[in-house]
Amino acid sequence: MSTRTQTRTVAQRAASEPRSARFALYLRLSVADGEDGDSAGIDRQRDDTLALARRRGADGGSVVRLHTDVDADTADVVVYVEDGESTFKRRKVTITDHYGERRTAWRVVRPVWAAMMRDLRAGKIGSAIVYNSDRLARDPYDTEDVIESARDYGVMWDAATGSLDLRTDDGRTMLRIMMAVPGRARVRVIPPPSAASVRSPVAPGENANRCRPGYPIPPHLPASSPVSANEVIGPTP
Repeated sequence: MSTRTQTRTVAQRAASEPRSARFALYLRLSVADGEDGDSAGIDRQRDDTLALARRRGADGGSVVRLHTDVDADTADVVVYVEDGESTFKRRKVTITDHYGERRTAWRVVRPVWAAMMRDLRAGKIGSAIVYNSDRLARDPYDTEDVIESARDYGVMWDAATGSLDLRTDDGRTMLRIMMAVPGRARVRVIPPPSAASVRSPVAPGENANRCRPGYPIPPHLPASSPVSANEVIGPTP
């Protein structure tokens, strides 16, 4: 049996087993405050995600522990805190891929995230809650890991703010789109304007509102006469 088939069999078996009633809360603080535009502090993330966990079934008497605590395995709610790890920056690592090849690759490294994903796939915890999708992942590999855990391992994902529903194909597609947009904005390079696209200063007596910046004045129009919209773009049909 191939490694890929074995992995799929394990996933199918895990998905068919009763799901644990325990919750994982994943809290992440950006490398730099404000890196994500709306950087919510750890305390705020914990309060909001814990409140959602209680609405989803974790009662007020639930035991809450950090994942590093010695009694974390018996807690009703396990908190995973990633402090200062970027979801963009990739590091050079050595991996063994699903074909069995050991090679060098560039990956986002989040040790606490990896620990939580191991616990979710092992069935120790059945539900995971993040503050919002920005705190979840921005790397395509991490995104696919999340989708796989929901589709093949039966993990229930939720967000304290925004929408996160991975139970349907539409929800999983939406997550891929949301994860791709921040990454695209991060690497996009906006070229400087060309000389042809910048309009020269308006001459004295010229109508500054003659036409949109960057477009030449139509040759049939006098330089200083008032211009109506119909003269520039034509009458509306």
